Amino acid sequence: MLQNIYIIYMYNIPSIKTIICNQLGNVSFENVELIDVSASFEVQINYLEISHKRRAKKENINNYDEIINAINDNLEPEQYKLLLTDLAFIGNIKALNYLKEVVKDDKNEFYDWAGLALNECKMKLENELGGQRKIYIASPLGTEHGKMRFLIRFNTKKEEGFSISQQKIIFKEFTFQDERHKTETNISFNKNKCEGTILFPLDLPISQTINETINECNMLGCEIDSDNIIIETGKGNIDLEQNRKEIK
Repeated sequence: MLQNIYIIYMYNIPSIKTIICNQLGNVSFENVELIDVSASFEVQINYLEISHKRRAKKENINNYDEIINAINDNLEPEQYKLLLTDLAFIGNIKALNYLKEVVKDDKNEFYDWAGLALNECKMKLENELGGQRKIYIASPLGTEHGKMRFLIRFNTKKEEGFSISQQKIIFKEFTFQDERHKTETNISFNKNKCEGTILFPLDLPISQTINETINECNMLGCEIDSDNIIIETGKGNIDLEQNRKEIK
């Protein structure tokens, strides 16, 4: 089953590896795997709730052939989602291959749901074949390249906002951070605010890394309010393309 780690801290955030092991107790990190999830926070939560309810009533879950026979063009969308969820619970090769076919088309309206079912199906198979229970971690903002995505927000101390030269410095310093630490940063400016997303490797100390970059920016005159840096894995509402300014 997917287990979500939700982290909303402002300060002293350790590495994701440390957070996961602390949250889950006496767990070897070798048995923890970060999975790539593109589905929105709402879809993830809805899937988990339905998946949990279906598993609590195992007698309602049919075998593979019965599920496939029940799939037809007249099905209501919610009925089809239930059947995809049941395929994940069956967790055999046939179910895995069916779900793989569904996610081949990323324009499919069930793409995100089927992707979550596919991940769960893979987990079930790997746990059964490997003989060792693994724990899988997903994030509300999704994961990519084996890294977890975080929101970042910070402000300038100046009422007039960040100047063009300060914006250039901040972009440059976060680019250096990406090169040094293998993070992946996407930020934009809106008035006196800078916000965006950062993909963090699992073993990178989050607060320490961000603080080093912010301090470098401030040493170069960027006047960032370093007491109010927010890093979180919440839902967020950032439109990077809309807020992005062209920096020449």
